[in-house]
Amino acid sequence: MASKGLWDCLFTLGFLFALPLSSQSQIFKLPPVLYQSGGRSARSLAVADVNKDGIPDVIVANGSTVGSGGVGVLFGIGGGTFKSAQTYPVLFEGADAVAVADLNGDGWPDLVVGSNGGVSDPTPSLSVLLNKGDGTFKAAIGYSAGFDIRSVAIADVNGDGKPDVIALDQADRHFIHSAVAVLLGNGDGTFDDAVTYELLGGTNALSLATADLNGDGKPDLVLTDADDKGNGIIEVLLNEGDGRFPTRVKYLSGVFGSSVTLEDVNGNGKPDAIVASATGSVAILSGNGNGTFSKAVLYPTGLAGNLTSVAIGDLNGDGTPDLVISGPLEFRPQNGKVAVLINNGGGTFKAPIIYGTGGLNAYSVAVANLNRDLKPDLVVADECDGYITSCPAGGGVAVLLGVPARTTTTLMTSGSPSLHGQQVTFTATIIAAYGPIPNGIRVTFYNNGTRIGTAKTMNGAAMFTTTALAVGTHTIRASFPSSPFFKASSATVSQVVN
Repeated sequence: MASKGLWDCLFTLGFLFALPLSSQSQIFKLPPVLYQSGGRSARSLAVADVNKDGIPDVIVANGSTVGSGGVGVLFGIGGGTFKSAQTYPVLFEGADAVAVADLNGDGWPDLVVGSNGGVSDPTPSLSVLLNKGDGTFKAAIGYSAGFDIRSVAIADVNGDGKPDVIALDQADRHFIHSAVAVLLGNGDGTFDDAVTYELLGGTNALSLATADLNGDGKPDLVLTDADDKGNGIIEVLLNEGDGRFPTRVKYLSGVFGSSVTLEDVNGNGKPDAIVASATGSVAILSGNGNGTFSKAVLYPTGLAGNLTSVAIGDLNGDGTPDLVISGPLEFRPQNGKVAVLINNGGGTFKAPIIYGTGGLNAYSVAVANLNRDLKPDLVVADECDGYITSCPAGGGVAVLLGVPARTTTTLMTSGSPSLHGQQVTFTATIIAAYGPIPNGIRVTFYNNGTRIGTAKTMNGAAMFTTTALAVGTHTIRASFPSSPFFKASSATVSQVVN
């Protein structure tokens, strides 16, 4: 998050460059289901099976108001539904970021929560909550990592097999630069003192992501920031191999970035940077595989205002990563929204599809399979403080379950009438409500209700050839099967054989 003064400026920009919303498409079940988050102002979330019952749970960082910050845990009970939140206090007032991993090697997921608002050193801006072994958590243990923690990640940065914590401090102790703090883990749930790296911009860094950017097997860091001229940038900190990050390199992102994630969206095996902006667009910076990035390409999201989070998932079953962006963040009653951008297959994206969350400000979004049907679902942390009648009291968690896409099948013959023994080809073309039909789906062909063969889809079509049709009139039917991603459809064509 940025300071309120900066957000006020960004809100004005977002309003001026507001984009019209696209029409709805049924990727997710509507309306969303809202749950209380266990505190005020749900800011960040993660999805993990913290009680190891095989059902995903939701963990939410709540609030930035003194006395109301904490982390809420919503146990999944199956079918994409959840129990009421259990709330755990953190050691400093506002919980803005949360990450989940097994920190002490006991096989149970633990929590790291980042807080904001510190005014003295040391400030326990990181809270570590160890799992008791049943999905409940011990009292928080505090670590100093800065004053204003906005993003947290967990990764083994020094290669010792023990999880380490990386925290982004928007305002370092001198309130001049943002900084990133690295706390090396001891493998027992405790951590060494933070080693801090000051960033190149001002106090504008808002988001952190980790991935191996140069193929050396070590996690590197990417952060959103802005330079001294106000240009949006990402900063890349390459790992020296031992968990040190002495070199910072910046790349223009084309947007003031509020969230960054790393994923290979163009299918070349190299992580790309996806940056959601404070002015309604998303930037894609293609990774070159050596820790450098190509020039940013911007896509509109259809959301007017300050975007807050970007998540990745294959939403239409074509094997390519799609984007989900949450927003807008505004300091007035405003319906929270998420935008879905379907990948065209090569790292470019279709026009956005917009969904309402039922809340106020959609702060954070995650993609996960909540009901174990293989279709990705969405979970949104939504500041839901009663301004909207559909909101639960306090912070909100919105759940949007994925639904299969509607399909339409058409069927054509290579020629009718045909002669007995002549080769005839039937072509079934399938179109989905959103995104392409994946290659390799088996379409079944019937002659007067009797199965005569199958063919696999290729570029949205399946072709079946036969010479075995008897003399007479035949009703040929092609049947496209249902799946977690697609609804079934069929079509017929008449074939006359002389």
